[in-house]
Amino acid sequence: IELKSDFAEAYNNRGNTKQALGRNAEAVADYDRAIELKPDYAKAYNNRGNTKRALGRSAEAVADYDRAIELKPDYAKAYSSRGNAKQALGRNADALADFKRVLAFAHQQGSYELAQYAEAKINELESG
Repeated sequence: IELKSDFAEAYNNRGNTKQALGRNAEAVADYDRAIELKPDYAKAYNNRGNTKRALGRSAEAVADYDRAIELKPDYAKAYSSRGNAKQALGRNADALADFKRVLAFAHQQGSYELAQYAEAKINELESG
């Protein structure tokens, strides 16, 4: 960032590190900067959503996941993240729909660990 202050990916990655260290407010600021520099950066929206959810701001997180999905309609991780946020908000039918999308995309993309996670969430929500 010191060498290239307009490098959106660096802000996103630094945000990931800050989030991992529990410095969530600082992480959100880095994701904000990444998005400012690269407004179509779906991964930064997803990461910011994850951090907002960790801060207990699930409704705001859903808006970030919505934007990530709008930018990248087959973004399985964003559907999974949004499903978790919707479940936290008590919107279980919406969460179930998201996890079913995750399952379809994860199989298409060869992400079997994510597919297994989606299957478990679907079972949890359907038995619920």
